[in-house]
Amino acid sequence: MDGLPEGTILGPIEMVEVYETYDAPVLFACRSRLVDARYLALWVDRDDREDTWLYLPATARRFAEIRSGGIALADAFRNSESGLVVSVRVVRASGAATASTVNAAEVPDSDLPSPSVRLALPTATESSAVPPIAEFSREARTHGMDLTFDLRGARRTEAPAAVIGNILRAVQSLADSVGQAMQGLATERGPVPESVLSRTRLSVCTVFGGSFGVRFRTAADLDMFPDPFPGEVLCRIVSILGSADDQTKLLQYLVPLRIRAITSYRRLLQFLQAAESGVTAVVAGPEGDVLLRGRLDRGSATSALRVVSDFENREPVVHDVVCILVGMHVYTKRFVVETTEDPAVTYSGLMSASVLEAEPKPRLNATYRATIAESEDFNGVTGESRMQYTLLSLSAL
Repeated sequence: MDGLPEGTILGPIEMVEVYETYDAPVLFACRSRLVDARYLALWVDRDDREDTWLYLPATARRFAEIRSGGIALADAFRNSESGLVVSVRVVRASGAATASTVNAAEVPDSDLPSPSVRLALPTATESSAVPPIAEFSREARTHGMDLTFDLRGARRTEAPAAVIGNILRAVQSLADSVGQAMQGLATERGPVPESVLSRTRLSVCTVFGGSFGVRFRTAADLDMFPDPFPGEVLCRIVSILGSADDQTKLLQYLVPLRIRAITSYRRLLQFLQAAESGVTAVVAGPEGDVLLRGRLDRGSATSALRVVSDFENREPVVHDVVCILVGMHVYTKRFVVETTEDPAVTYSGLMSASVLEAEPKPRLNATYRATIAESEDFNGVTGESRMQYTLLSLSAL
């Protein structure tokens, strides 16, 4: 078939996409140029003079189901929404076409694909008319976060309610425990104080395409002077998600947040692993700027879960020492301290975000009380392990 039929009951149509060819397209999608109508066209026969086609009319929702593989091609034609299909005969020499409606149930099996044949194309089944997160946050004067999940096997912009429900609860729990720790109120159990919840509570405001996306906004009302704290919590969550492949960096973010936040993060990882999904996160602020982006791949969820579970299952070692700050490099985030005891003990390693952001800045050769976390870095290739240290806090004496 070199061209689309003209002058038939289908009206003027145009091709949208081709799924199968045999010298020419034999299975394709097309749509009307005049009205909101779409068709799936299937070549079924050829004789010395004509080609015969079946055109299946379909609503947008039905077409998305067919395109994504939710409905086998034979079933789609056999169970047409209207009960009818359009049979089109095209004279090859002249292009003259005639069309008539046919009862879908009367179409011979020999004219249809095998029962197991399906299309299997990624297909958006929700509207993509969602403004970018930065634009949304500016207009709503809020901190917003987009989480986009790439669920394995997903062909439509849909997700199982139980899966997404578990992930949403885990995200809220992580926000609460991270916020609690960032306010210096961390606890291992019991209710999170309302003074924290009022600033970390999230609302789901829309879903969008791109396997499956969820948009959050902070539930607290924002006035002329928005509270920056909810955005800081969301950014910390995105930093954690984006550090899944770096054990040292991941623990650097998690250890200062204490066990409750670590447990909340583990639950989120478990739900993502069960769903066989990665996640991309983007946070934007009320000024309309993107604050942070992060990505956790499917495989990274498994490796991060192993790190977190190992950390939870052992008694964490934290050193509280009086020391002299011997070395500090902001760009490499490295530190060296030497205890004042005799004999002196030297610790070196990475500084946590709270130390790097502290004001006033620490001074070399000054005396401090330091909290230092000890962790074991295991090299899966060599089988060797070594101790690593993270400077969690410095208090001037």
